[in-house]
Amino acid sequence: MQRTLVFVVFCLVYQAGFAKKIGEWTDHLSYNYASDVVNTADIVYCATSGGIIVFDKRYDQLSKLSTVNGLSDVNVAKLAWDKNNATLVVAYTNANIDLLKNGKVANKPQLKIKQITGDKTIYNVKIINNKAYLCTGIGLVILDHVNEEFGDTYILGENGSNLKVNDIELFDGFFYAATSTGLKKALANGVNLLDYNNWQTIADLPMEGSVNSVVKINNLLFALHVSTNGTSTIYSLQNNAWGIAGITGNHNYSHLFETNGKLASAIYGRVVTFNLENETRSEQWLSLPKDFELDGNTTWIADTYNGLLRFKDNKLDTLLPDGPGSNSAFKLYAENNTVYMAIGAYDQTWTQQYFGGSFYTYNDSWQSKKIEVAGDVVLLKPFPGNQEKLAAGCWNDGVVIYQSPQDQKLFGRDNLYEHTMTYLGENVPYIRVSGLQFDTRGNLWVYNVGVENPLNVYTKDGKWISMKTPGFPKNSRGEDMLIDQRGNKWCLIPRDEAGIYVFNEGADLTSTEDDQYNYFNVTATESEGIRTVHSIAEDKDGHIWVGTDDGVVVYYNTYDIFDSDPVGSSIIIPRKDGSDYADILFDSETILDIAIDGGNRKWFATGASGVFLMSPDGQKEIVHLTKQNSPLGSDQIYSLALNDQNGELFIGTNVGLFAYNYTGSQGNQNFNSAYVYPNPVREDYYGPIVVKGLMEKSVVKITDIAGNLVNEIMSSGAEAEWNGKNFDGRRPATGVYLMISVN
Repeated sequence: MQRTLVFVVFCLVYQAGFAKKIGEWTDHLSYNYASDVVNTADIVYCATSGGIIVFDKRYDQLSKLSTVNGLSDVNVAKLAWDKNNATLVVAYTNANIDLLKNGKVANKPQLKIKQITGDKTIYNVKIINNKAYLCTGIGLVILDHVNEEFGDTYILGENGSNLKVNDIELFDGFFYAATSTGLKKALANGVNLLDYNNWQTIADLPMEGSVNSVVKINNLLFALHVSTNGTSTIYSLQNNAWGIAGITGNHNYSHLFETNGKLASAIYGRVVTFNLENETRSEQWLSLPKDFELDGNTTWIADTYNGLLRFKDNKLDTLLPDGPGSNSAFKLYAENNTVYMAIGAYDQTWTQQYFGGSFYTYNDSWQSKKIEVAGDVVLLKPFPGNQEKLAAGCWNDGVVIYQSPQDQKLFGRDNLYEHTMTYLGENVPYIRVSGLQFDTRGNLWVYNVGVENPLNVYTKDGKWISMKTPGFPKNSRGEDMLIDQRGNKWCLIPRDEAGIYVFNEGADLTSTEDDQYNYFNVTATESEGIRTVHSIAEDKDGHIWVGTDDGVVVYYNTYDIFDSDPVGSSIIIPRKDGSDYADILFDSETILDIAIDGGNRKWFATGASGVFLMSPDGQKEIVHLTKQNSPLGSDQIYSLALNDQNGELFIGTNVGLFAYNYTGSQGNQNFNSAYVYPNPVREDYYGPIVVKGLMEKSVVKITDIAGNLVNEIMSSGAEAEWNGKNFDGRRPATGVYLMISVN
């Protein structure tokens, strides 16, 4: 039966629509982990692992800067503000540099990409005489941020060796460098600062330990010495001699800095300012500050776990953009317009990473949730028909059924009598879960890895059943699990006996008589060797796609999966050079996750090359997203999740979560919600024109008002994309056009 819809597109004036644009990016990064803050006349900038928190004091307005809207990188470590030139110097943990001025960003990656032996980490940035002095693990690197060019690099170690510089100050005609081996001094003018011999170690300070800070306050100079046992002492320069300042106090400080003319430090749980005249301290008890700025009766704080804080009138405000509380996007899952983000993780040796029991959900805004009874949540699945009730798989603690902060049920090692899962061994009391899937009957299947019988079922009525799994490699480590259209359970075994175990319980969960199973290594006819498996997905044709450490393997015929030793197929792509040669898709690439969109196209997450979107058969590359050509903060992709309501792809990387809006949502049952975006279309708009809300595999005919056919396109899932051109590749004249969709 065919269904037809007619609607009109006006190519006159562009009007902003309510939908996101195709190709639009959103960062879902955490801005909780702050490390530095600078206060300017109107704006406060706070450095975080996600980017920069921006607070406009004039309008009490919060915003953020990330790779999506201008920054070149993630993990901002240090900031420095040049008031005279209205420039913000942004230093990243990987030695990358951005310069923000006049609303524009200039990237200066030279230090990051330069091949240097040693530690290029930027530990501090000071603006001195219109230049940015970068204190690094190799020495002092000078950046002329006004002219946007690098200058000299001063290597201060003995015999010209690298020496970590923690801080720098210009005082009374001398440079003072706080280093990992002491305080060094050199004339600012008249000597060759490239010669390490001109940097003399000051003997008045202890030789053991390091000098972490050197700070100028009015006409005084202070240095912070930290001994090898962590004891800190503040020294001051008076009458050309260094001595203990007498304001050390009872705390061990890690660094000193200047704020609003005062000597200050941030330590565990408080910020401290020193009154130098009578050598007293003023302390404010706060969270976990890393840096702060005094601003009249306001204190701006960069907090280790809470982003930007404002302390004013004895009130503490958290100024934090909406986002998850962590950048560990280990496992993602999307369903019914909600994204679930598990942050618990394990490394390549299967060791848990101790991220606690937090997890996050997103549906237009982020919500933080906490499992109190377990830790390291590595995957989440909502119960069918109840998105508030979740099954959480924990790497060492078993399974938690979560309904609310007050309603959490753990099935773990302390209540083995209540469930059928088992732990690794008598001396290793860990219950590790790497796979959770609901079957069509509402039963939860649990992949309890590293044990003899790893498949368990938590039935719809709350009972546990352990499945006998003959032929399963004993005590093998596990990865993901899939339940296909026929109800077969595909269990990935990534190492040891690397392969796949497929299981079907038949009609009776409690009987083994109708069980079917098969274990096989993952190989492909086009290549040799057994592959290590990482990911698995079933497409709309029932084909099974397996991501390995050497590309992708496809099992096209799975009807006899229990009767044979299956051999998969690689995707062979002929070269377009006129030769008879061909290449294997993703040869030597590690595929960590696979997502199938509404048009049966395949998204692939790679371990080092970003994200690929391939045609349904894998022959054609449609999109390739990398750190170089997009706002992705990294090419190391852990997890993917597709919002099938709108085609938005959520991309979990090793530096955080990003979202990319593209076509490919699931096809609708009718045309009732179909619309065009943008509509109207302006004459100077050259982007894609997208028809959304279609039925799957709809044909869309574009005609002019007289009925002349302009072009014809096919939907991918619920969406069809038109490039705005006719069959001849030309843009049609401005006017009224019809789009007729037929399914």
